[in-house]
Amino acid sequence: MTEDPQKQYEDNDNEDTTGGEAILSPRTWTIILWSVILCLIVGGTVATFFGVREVLEANASKDWPTTQGKIIESSVEYENRRRKPGESGLSKKKDYRAKISYEYWVDEVALTGSRIAYVKKVPIRLKGDGPLGTEKSDAGSIERSIARVRAEGIVDRYPKGKSVSVYYKPDNPKVCVLEPGLGLRAFVAPVFGVFMIIFGGYIAWAAITGARDKQ
Repeated sequence: MTEDPQKQYEDNDNEDTTGGEAILSPRTWTIILWSVILCLIVGGTVATFFGVREVLEANASKDWPTTQGKIIESSVEYENRRRKPGESGLSKKKDYRAKISYEYWVDEVALTGSRIAYVKKVPIRLKGDGPLGTEKSDAGSIERSIARVRAEGIVDRYPKGKSVSVYYKPDNPKVCVLEPGLGLRAFVAPVFGVFMIIFGGYIAWAAITGARDKQ
Protein backbone atom coordinates (compact mmCIF):
# COMPACT_ATOMS: atom_id res chain seq x y z
CA MET A 1 0.00 0.00 0.00
CA THR A 2 1.40 3.38 -1.04
CA GLU A 3 1.65 6.06 1.68
CA ASP A 4 0.20 9.48 1.15
CA PRO A 5 3.02 11.80 -0.06
CA GLN A 6 1.52 14.70 1.87
CA LYS A 7 1.72 12.68 5.11
CA GLN A 8 5.38 11.89 4.40
CA TYR A 9 6.16 15.60 4.13
CA GLU A 10 4.33 16.30 7.38
CA ASP A 11 6.26 13.53 9.15
CA ASN A 12 9.55 14.95 7.88
CA ASP A 13 8.61 18.41 9.14
CA ASN A 14 7.89 17.01 12.59
CA GLU A 15 11.32 15.40 12.87
CA ASP A 16 13.97 16.94 15.12
CA THR A 17 15.92 19.49 13.04
CA THR A 18 18.45 20.42 15.70
CA GLY A 19 21.10 18.33 13.94
CA GLY A 20 22.38 17.00 17.21
CA GLU A 21 23.61 20.42 18.36
CA ALA A 22 24.47 20.63 22.04
CA ILE A 23 22.15 22.87 24.05
CA LEU A 24 23.56 24.54 27.15
CA SER A 25 21.74 23.67 30.34
CA PRO A 26 20.20 26.42 32.54
CA ARG A 27 22.93 25.75 35.10
CA THR A 28 25.64 26.40 32.51
CA TRP A 29 23.96 29.62 31.40
CA THR A 30 23.77 30.73 35.03
CA ILE A 31 27.50 30.08 35.52
CA ILE A 32 28.35 32.03 32.35
CA LEU A 33 26.08 34.92 33.34
CA TRP A 34 27.53 35.29 36.84
CA SER A 35 31.07 34.95 35.46
CA VAL A 36 30.42 37.93 33.18
CA ILE A 37 28.89 39.88 36.09
CA LEU A 38 31.90 39.10 38.28
CA CYS A 39 34.34 40.18 35.56
CA LEU A 40 32.48 43.46 35.07
CA ILE A 41 32.36 44.32 38.77
CA VAL A 42 35.93 43.23 39.55
CA GLY A 43 37.33 44.88 36.40
CA GLY A 44 35.38 48.05 37.10
CA THR A 45 36.60 48.14 40.69
CA VAL A 46 40.23 47.76 39.61
CA ALA A 47 39.89 50.43 36.88
CA THR A 48 38.20 52.81 39.32
CA PHE A 49 40.81 52.27 42.03
CA PHE A 50 43.85 52.87 39.82
CA GLY A 51 42.08 55.61 37.87
CA VAL A 52 41.16 57.59 41.00
CA ARG A 53 44.67 57.10 42.37
CA GLU A 54 46.17 58.53 39.18
CA VAL A 55 43.73 61.46 39.18
CA LEU A 56 44.69 62.35 42.75
CA GLU A 57 48.39 61.94 41.99
CA ALA A 58 48.15 64.08 38.84
CA ASN A 59 46.33 66.82 40.69
CA ALA A 60 48.85 66.75 43.56
CA SER A 61 51.83 66.85 41.16
CA LYS A 62 51.33 70.60 40.69
CA ASP A 63 52.53 71.14 44.27
CA TRP A 64 55.41 68.64 44.19
CA PRO A 65 58.94 69.91 44.76
CA THR A 66 61.21 70.26 41.74
CA THR A 67 64.80 69.42 41.05
CA GLN A 68 67.19 69.83 38.16
CA GLY A 69 67.34 67.09 35.55
CA LYS A 70 68.73 66.34 32.10
CA ILE A 71 67.31 64.50 29.09
CA ILE A 72 69.48 61.43 28.45
CA GLU A 73 67.42 59.80 25.68
CA SER A 74 65.11 61.35 23.10
CA SER A 75 63.92 59.51 20.01
CA VAL A 76 60.86 58.55 17.98
CA GLU A 77 60.02 54.84 18.20
CA TYR A 78 57.76 52.84 15.88
CA GLU A 79 56.56 49.89 17.90
CA ASN A 80 53.65 47.66 18.86
CA ARG A 81 51.31 48.86 21.58
CA ARG A 82 48.08 47.58 23.07
CA ARG A 83 44.92 49.21 21.83
CA LYS A 84 43.12 51.40 24.33
CA PRO A 85 39.45 50.94 25.30
CA GLY A 86 37.21 52.09 22.46
CA GLU A 87 39.74 51.50 19.71
CA SER A 88 38.70 48.99 17.07
CA GLY A 89 40.85 46.31 15.49
CA LEU A 90 43.31 43.77 16.82
CA SER A 91 44.56 43.87 20.40
CA LYS A 92 47.86 45.39 19.29
CA LYS A 93 48.78 47.99 16.69
CA LYS A 94 51.96 49.65 15.46
CA ASP A 95 52.26 53.28 16.34
CA TYR A 96 54.79 56.09 16.69
CA ARG A 97 55.64 57.35 20.16
CA ALA A 98 58.24 59.60 21.72
CA LYS A 99 60.71 57.76 23.91
CA ILE A 100 62.01 60.21 26.49
CA SER A 101 64.25 59.39 29.44
CA TYR A 102 65.76 61.83 31.89
CA GLU A 103 68.08 61.78 34.86
CA TYR A 104 67.55 63.85 37.99
CA TRP A 105 68.93 64.10 41.49
CA VAL A 106 67.15 64.08 44.86
CA ASP A 107 69.26 64.34 48.01
CA GLU A 108 72.37 63.65 45.91
CA VAL A 109 70.87 60.37 44.66
CA ALA A 110 70.68 59.95 40.88
CA LEU A 111 67.31 58.73 39.58
CA THR A 112 65.82 58.23 36.13
CA GLY A 113 62.30 58.80 34.81
CA SER A 114 60.34 58.59 31.59
CA ARG A 115 56.90 60.07 32.33
CA ILE A 116 56.28 63.33 30.53
CA ALA A 117 52.74 64.02 31.78
CA TYR A 118 49.87 62.19 33.43
CA VAL A 119 47.50 63.21 30.66
CA LYS A 120 48.30 62.86 26.99
CA LYS A 121 46.43 64.47 24.14
CA VAL A 122 43.50 62.50 22.82
CA PRO A 123 44.55 60.86 19.53
CA ILE A 124 42.62 61.80 16.41
CA ARG A 125 40.68 58.80 15.14
CA LEU A 126 39.86 58.72 11.42
CA LYS A 127 37.35 56.17 10.23
CA GLY A 128 37.34 54.76 6.73
CA ASP A 129 34.32 54.81 4.43
CA GLY A 130 33.07 57.93 6.18
CA PRO A 131 31.23 60.98 4.88
CA LEU A 132 34.40 62.24 3.23
CA GLY A 133 34.90 58.95 1.45
CA THR A 134 38.24 58.29 3.12
CA GLU A 135 39.51 54.80 2.42
CA LYS A 136 40.54 52.68 5.40
CA SER A 137 44.13 52.42 4.18
CA ASP A 138 44.31 56.22 3.78
CA ALA A 139 42.83 56.75 7.25
CA GLY A 140 45.43 54.44 8.80
CA SER A 141 48.21 56.24 6.97
CA ILE A 142 46.96 59.65 8.12
CA GLU A 143 46.68 58.44 11.74
CA ARG A 144 50.27 57.19 11.66
CA SER A 145 51.40 60.51 10.17
CA ILE A 146 49.65 62.45 12.93
CA ALA A 147 51.16 60.18 15.60
CA ARG A 148 54.60 60.65 14.08
CA VAL A 149 54.25 64.45 13.98
CA ARG A 150 53.18 64.49 17.64
CA ALA A 151 56.05 62.22 18.66
CA GLU A 152 58.53 64.36 16.75
CA GLY A 153 57.09 67.46 18.43
CA ILE A 154 57.75 65.96 21.88
CA VAL A 155 61.27 64.99 20.87
CA ASP A 156 61.91 68.52 19.58
CA ARG A 157 60.61 69.91 22.89
CA TYR A 158 62.85 67.61 24.92
CA PRO A 159 66.05 67.02 22.93
CA LYS A 160 68.88 64.95 24.36
CA GLY A 161 71.08 66.97 26.71
CA LYS A 162 68.43 69.57 27.56
CA SER A 163 68.15 70.67 31.19
CA VAL A 164 64.66 70.27 32.60
CA SER A 165 62.76 70.78 35.83
CA VAL A 166 61.54 67.48 37.24
CA TYR A 167 58.58 67.31 39.62
CA TYR A 168 58.87 64.41 42.06
CA LYS A 169 56.65 62.93 44.75
CA PRO A 170 58.01 63.91 48.18
CA ASP A 171 57.45 60.55 49.87
CA ASN A 172 58.54 58.56 46.80
CA PRO A 173 61.02 60.48 44.63
CA LYS A 174 61.02 57.71 42.01
CA VAL A 175 57.55 58.93 40.97
CA CYS A 176 58.19 61.93 38.75
CA VAL A 177 56.83 63.96 35.85
CA LEU A 178 57.99 66.77 33.59
CA GLU A 179 54.60 68.39 32.96
CA PRO A 180 52.48 68.31 36.15
CA GLY A 181 48.77 68.87 36.40
CA LEU A 182 45.40 67.32 35.67
CA GLY A 183 43.36 67.11 32.49
CA LEU A 184 39.99 65.68 31.44
CA ARG A 185 41.60 62.56 29.96
CA ALA A 186 42.65 61.49 33.46
CA PHE A 187 38.99 60.86 34.32
CA VAL A 188 38.47 58.29 31.54
CA ALA A 189 39.63 55.27 33.55
CA PRO A 190 37.64 55.94 36.76
CA VAL A 191 34.47 56.89 34.84
CA PHE A 192 34.78 53.77 32.68
CA GLY A 193 35.32 51.70 35.83
CA VAL A 194 32.23 53.11 37.53
CA PHE A 195 30.19 52.40 34.40
CA MET A 196 31.37 48.76 34.43
CA ILE A 197 30.36 48.41 38.10
CA ILE A 198 26.92 49.92 37.48
CA PHE A 199 26.36 47.79 34.37
CA GLY A 200 27.45 44.63 36.18
CA GLY A 201 25.20 45.48 39.13
CA TYR A 202 22.24 46.08 36.81
CA ILE A 203 22.72 42.68 35.15
CA ALA A 204 22.96 41.04 38.58
CA TRP A 205 19.77 42.78 39.72
CA ALA A 206 17.96 41.72 36.52
CA ALA A 207 19.15 38.11 36.92
CA ILE A 208 18.03 37.93 40.57
CA THR A 209 14.67 39.55 39.79
CA GLY A 210 14.08 37.19 36.86
CA ALA A 211 14.89 34.14 39.01
CA ARG A 212 12.42 35.28 41.69
CA ASP A 213 9.65 35.77 39.12
CA LYS A 214 10.08 32.20 37.87
CA GLN A 215 9.61 30.78 41.36
